[in-house]
Amino acid sequence: IIMPLISVVVPVYNAEAYLDRCVQSILAQTLQDFELFLIDDGSPDRSGAICDEYASKDKRIKVIHKTNGGVSSARQCGLDNAKGEYIIHCDPDDWVEKNWLECLYKAAVKENADISICDFWIFYTNSTKIIKTNPSLNAEKLFEQIVYNGWGSLWNKLIKRSLVEKVSAKFPKGVDIGEDMFFCFQTLCGEPKIAYVNSALYCYNKQNDNSITSQGMTDQKSRMFLLLLGYLETLSNRDICSKRIQKAIK
Repeated sequence: IIMPLISVVVPVYNAEAYLDRCVQSILAQTLQDFELFLIDDGSPDRSGAICDEYASKDKRIKVIHKTNGGVSSARQCGLDNAKGEYIIHCDPDDWVEKNWLECLYKAAVKENADISICDFWIFYTNSTKIIKTNPSLNAEKLFEQIVYNGWGSLWNKLIKRSLVEKVSAKFPKGVDIGEDMFFCFQTLCGEPKIAYVNSALYCYNKQNDNSITSQGMTDQKSRMFLLLLGYLETLSNRDICSKRIQKAIK
């Protein structure tokens, strides 16, 4: 069995208005050696049907329909099924540049890196801006950077599956905000080698007012952060993770 180079995981929920743009941008990649997981998290709209339509036309696309459990459970479902040497995530209301995978993969290979990171675009309703991540290539310093700037997103980070397995990284159950950052923290505690692509390859859509991250600090968000703190205690590398968070926020 020939394993794909990269596993792309897209957690899908109520995304029928955006899903075509997202999937088509992934299928248009210059690097074509990937598998694409569309995880339908019990969507009540046409998202599940759209996923099935794409899967019927391209054997690289794998659709998993599951009962609604939130974005963490959808991401974990994709992670549990991924066979690629590298893993990356993409959100269903966003889209990617055509060389997203190729540039991240080439940087990882060139630097023999466990994680490669790129810059990204943010699309607001009336404006666009580019975010230069300028990540530290030192795992501990990058951990602190992410605590400060909040850019723990997984969609601009190509991560080696062997690193995920080494640190037993998991998505926190029941947490739908900050779950990606928390996963990122776990991988950084594995002292990975890091590469940087000085180019904006991901298009982050902030025009969707219904997304969780667009809604400011709410009671739901507060509960999620408390859940995250509780989940920290269950990690195998919780001591190093806790120390780094405490050091970063001092």
